[in-house]
Amino acid sequence: YFSGLMVATFLVFAGGFTEDITKQVKPSSRILFMLAGTLVAIYLTKSLPVISSANNYYLNVALDYELFALLLTLLCVLGLTNAYNIIDGFNGLSAMAAILNLLGITLLAHLYNDVLIFKVGLSIIASLCGFLCFNYPRGKIFLGDGGAYAVGFIIAVLSIALITKHQQISPYTVLLMAIYPVFELAFSIYRRKIIRKTASMQPDSLHLHQLVYHRCTAVRRGNQRNKMVMPKMLWFIIPQIIIAVLCAQNQRIILGAILIYMVIYSLTYWRIVKFKTPILLKYFK
Repeated sequence: YFSGLMVATFLVFAGGFTEDITKQVKPSSRILFMLAGTLVAIYLTKSLPVISSANNYYLNVALDYELFALLLTLLCVLGLTNAYNIIDGFNGLSAMAAILNLLGITLLAHLYNDVLIFKVGLSIIASLCGFLCFNYPRGKIFLGDGGAYAVGFIIAVLSIALITKHQQISPYTVLLMAIYPVFELAFSIYRRKIIRKTASMQPDSLHLHQLVYHRCTAVRRGNQRNKMVMPKMLWFIIPQIIIAVLCAQNQRIILGAILIYMVIYSLTYWRIVKFKTPILLKYFK
C-alpha cells in the first residue's frame, strides 16, 4: 500500500515541482498530473478506494453509479490537493495544518484499530515534523507547489480510505478536519469569480492568512513578522480537529461545526477587510 501511494504521489509532486523549477506550467497541466496520480492510485496501485457512501440517501443512490462515485472521488482529491497549496504562503502554516490534519486522521485510525492508516499517517507526520524544523520560524526551506500538492494528495487519500473502511465514521468528519484549507479554496474561488469577476485560479494576495499578515501582525524587522501568522491561524485549525475526533460518528454535530466554521471564517474575513482585528487574532502580536 505504502509503495503504491508513493508512486501515485510522485506523479502529483512532479506537476508541482516542474512549476517550481520552470514557473511555466499552467494550472490545467498541473491538474492533469493530479488526475493521473489519482487514477493510478485507484486503478493501478489500489491505494485509493472510490467513495462509496456519504450517509445521505440521495447521495448514496447516486454513488451506486460507478462513474458518479469516481467523479466525486476525483473532485475531492483535486480539491484537497489544491487547497494545501493555497495556504502555503507563510513559514510553518501549510506544514502545521497538515500535521494537525494527519494527527486527527491517525487518532481516528488508532481508535478504530486501523493499523495501516495509523502507520502511514505517523510516517508522514514524522516527515513533516522534520521539515517543520527547517521551515519554521526562519523559512530555510519551503514546500513549494510540489511539496504542498504531495501533502494535500496524501491527506486526501488517507481521509477517503478512513471513511470508506470505517463507515460508522461520518464522511463529513474528514471534511471538518480539513475545513480550513478546503474553505479557503472555496472562498477564494467565490471571491475571485463572483465578487472580483476574475479568473477563479488567478493568484492574488487576499487570502485570509495574507490579510492576517498585513493587518493583524505588528511590523517587525527582517522575517520576524512572518512567523507570527501561523500561531494566529491555529484558531482556524485546532478546534475543528478536536471536534472531528470527539464526535466522529455524530453527523449532526459535524455538519453543525462545518456551518459554524464557515460563518465565523466569513465574518472574520470581512472584519479584517474593514481594518478591525478580531480579539483572538490580537494574541501573538
